[in-house]
Amino acid sequence: RDSNDIAPFKNIMNDMYAKDISRKIKSAKRQRAYRGMYIAAQAPYGYKVDPQDHNHLVIDEAVADVIRLIFAEALAGKTLSAIVEELKKKQITIPGVYKAQQGESRFAAHLNKDADQQISWQTCTVAKILHDPVYIGHMVNHKCEVVSYKTKERRRVPKEEQIVVENTHEAIIDADAFTRVQEILRSRAHVHRHEFDNWLQGKVYCADCLKPMTLQIKVHKKSKRPIFRCIHSYKYPEECNGYRAMDYDRVLRLAYEKIVTETTNPEEAPELTKTLMRQRVDRVLVGKRQEDGSQEVQVLLNDPKKRKRKFALSLFGEL
Repeated sequence: RDSNDIAPFKNIMNDMYAKDISRKIKSAKRQRAYRGMYIAAQAPYGYKVDPQDHNHLVIDEAVADVIRLIFAEALAGKTLSAIVEELKKKQITIPGVYKAQQGESRFAAHLNKDADQQISWQTCTVAKILHDPVYIGHMVNHKCEVVSYKTKERRRVPKEEQIVVENTHEAIIDADAFTRVQEILRSRAHVHRHEFDNWLQGKVYCADCLKPMTLQIKVHKKSKRPIFRCIHSYKYPEECNGYRAMDYDRVLRLAYEKIVTETTNPEEAPELTKTLMRQRVDRVLVGKRQEDGSQEVQVLLNDPKKRKRKFALSLFGEL
């Protein structure tokens, strides 16, 4: 049609309009952030939105004591795992469950969890609380930003580029106590990150608790070997019964053998590569060691044609 001749120009004008609106919205939010106003989607745990001013935070007395307890335990020198156990012992519900109980619909799924899951605190949650300056009355904004108005892709903003405005609301924790907690956390040893190329990253799980297994480099005298280990079994033996660990090379070999058995012509076995592992392996479930020294491993493969998950038979082998 003749009217379509002007369509490209309309698209250009519409794109320029959308870009201009995006720029204005970002500028307006940035100015509100520099003024120390609360502009996030939800209030941090321990605070709630002031009913008189939706850009201001007030202390939520219902859970403020939980924040004080976490910092007090940290000041006493307890580890993150010990603090988690204390919260579980006191039957304190996790932040997501509490927010759902307060009527926030985005957390409604937490109410479907069983009683144990509703008090199942994680060390990362406790660490996030201990590092957040919002609890000493400082407002931190611009933690993430949209890269482009076209894709809506978001990225984390480095701490030095975040907007921090001090003394914008009432503090739950004393500033000196907060500083001492940061010093305690920094003084603890941290696990050094390895540079091992894990071909099965994010695909190996514990068969009991279904938690992802962690790749560790086990050092014995002068030798080093990578192993998969269930950290959840180590931290919470009552929830995941039995020590679960297996050599990385063994898991990789079992996965490759399963791929070969699924090949139409075994004589034309594919080459063992990282791409093959990432494309064909859906997940690997590692069971605990048996009395006879064997250990069950279930390998689930992706169907290369139908792209659907497919359950494979269990593979057994001697350690």
